[in-house]
Amino acid sequence: MTNDSQITDNRRFQPPSHAGARCVELFHERLLELFDAFYDRIEGVLLEAADKAESNGVHAGYVLATQAFRRRRRASRSAFHNALCEAMARPAAGEPTSDAAETRGDEERLALENLVSKASNRYRDTLPALTDRLARLLGDEALRPAANPVGPTAVCGALQAAIEPIGELDPPTRLVVYKLFDKQVMDRLGGLYSACLRIVAAETGRRTTNATAPTPAPRQPTTGAVAFAELQRALAHGRAPRQSGDGVATAEVVQILSGIQQTAPPGPAPASALRAQLGATLGRSLGEVDETTLDLVFLLFEHLLADNMLPDSIKVLIARLQIPILKVALLDKSFFDDPDHPARRLLNHMAQAAMGWTDDGDRSPEGLYGQLERIVERVIGDFGQDLGLFAELDSQLSAERALEDEPARIRERRVRRLAEERAEASTTAQIVAATIAARLRRYRQVPPAIRELIETGWAEVLATTHVLEGPDGSAWRAQVALVDRLLWSICPKDTQEERRELLRGVPSLLRHLRLGLADTLLDSRRIARWLRELQALQLAALRGEGPPVSPAETTAEPDDTPVAAPILVKAAPPPTGEPVRLAPGTWLALRRDDAEHVRLKVIWRAQDGTRHLFIDGKGRRTVELDRERLATLLAEGAAEVIGHEDEAIVERAITALMRSVQH
Repeated sequence: MTNDSQITDNRRFQPPSHAGARCVELFHERLLELFDAFYDRIEGVLLEAADKAESNGVHAGYVLATQAFRRRRRASRSAFHNALCEAMARPAAGEPTSDAAETRGDEERLALENLVSKASNRYRDTLPALTDRLARLLGDEALRPAANPVGPTAVCGALQAAIEPIGELDPPTRLVVYKLFDKQVMDRLGGLYSACLRIVAAETGRRTTNATAPTPAPRQPTTGAVAFAELQRALAHGRAPRQSGDGVATAEVVQILSGIQQTAPPGPAPASALRAQLGATLGRSLGEVDETTLDLVFLLFEHLLADNMLPDSIKVLIARLQIPILKVALLDKSFFDDPDHPARRLLNHMAQAAMGWTDDGDRSPEGLYGQLERIVERVIGDFGQDLGLFAELDSQLSAERALEDEPARIRERRVRRLAEERAEASTTAQIVAATIAARLRRYRQVPPAIRELIETGWAEVLATTHVLEGPDGSAWRAQVALVDRLLWSICPKDTQEERRELLRGVPSLLRHLRLGLADTLLDSRRIARWLRELQALQLAALRGEGPPVSPAETTAEPDDTPVAAPILVKAAPPPTGEPVRLAPGTWLALRRDDAEHVRLKVIWRAQDGTRHLFIDGKGRRTVELDRERLATLLAEGAAEVIGHEDEAIVERAITALMRSVQH
């Protein structure tokens, strides 16, 4: 094991910025979900491979591996997560750091390198930009792509670490696991990279702006006061000139607000009433900066409470935090500039927790409403000037939600996995049907038994291969080519050369047909009937007899036509305009028949965007909407997009505030 001092010695970077840490934290959290989905499928895939093994030794290897993966799941997941953390601690290590790395065979090493290479090419539009942004945040402008702590190399290194607790695996088993990992994890990294890029791009863009900004006041953080300064200038632009004279000291304003905070009745207080009460108590004007700060907080809460991210009942709770946030902003002007400010973080996490909350009347202390109400009461009762209270409450909220949301997350992963498998099966069936149809169209009058053999029997073989290896594998190409050989073998042979070629090829053709069909669940008597009919037709073809199954001149296709491209009939776009495509993680408020709204999150979207699958915040209700129905609901106002689960409500409010004061 690598100890902490070794990790520190090996670092070439500064400690990660808040944005860099958020990026990596998000990546690790989502990647672990993908790893769980991958692990859920290992047993089934290995058992399928065992059923098709050509020797007892290989069969036993698959079965033993299945048992080992089942027993060591927790240790494997822990090793996977630890390897990801180590990649963050030692980003300079461009290769996986597993002890087994040097002893890998050439075939295994090539398989891993292929995973990394495919992913690097697949995400070439986002990975370079993400690496560049992370390099600036981590303090190394020369960060190599292979050293990116969230890059494909780090992910594959974590896979190696996850396999080590399983024990010794033979090469065929490892290759099956790698193929499944490629499909379940590597193919799904695109959304994670896009989310990470949004986080780090916002931070590096803010740093670039700050580099040219005036030097901030000593009490403000080094990140600068860009947002506050811009908002202050915008407000001052339309404000009457102030009379000379000193305003009330900030400490006195905070003290008065503390008194109002303790005596204010439950429920939101209008900004005008608060300002009037404050003015009556002070008896003189505020300082210019403090007056601007109060104006900005009042405006901020207007936008917060107008945001449809929050259910109405939760807005009432959030509104009660207006006075404490006024004090926070007066004490620490970085509230408007630092996305990681503890008070902002708490507000954002409260809103994100409430985004999926459907008001069912439950106000019990154990529910989400009760948790948020306790936070509000604690802030109002205990907040004087110690900002640490917000960090403490934020940690408590995160811990409580992590525990209570786990069943919903498990249900969400299960539903999403079932949807993916169902879509995958549908796509596979379309690809297989299109591939077979393309072959059959090349020939006239294919006998019914042969058509049935191909469309019913061999289609199952093609479907299994497509699921396990995809359309780029050699097995898929060989099995498609076998269809061509089969059809050619029953065409009448007119020359001696053709007859010799048929005689040489028939034994191999029949052997491969029998082997492939034996792995299906089809009735063996039915398979035997097909093969008898096939052999009779082949004998007739040798004599130059039989049905005219010659290639059709008008429908013939070139031999190099891609066979794996599906021929799909795409649904027409909705009549309301551009097709609706909601990204997974987007929350929607859907009006029920009783005029109440239920909040649902997109957890899966069909690749062509024609279907969306939703789930509620507790993971109990699932709803599937096709593109046309979703577009109609949105157009009629029966559904409303309320935001993405990764969005921060304070950032949204500040952006809206900036637009409003600048115009």
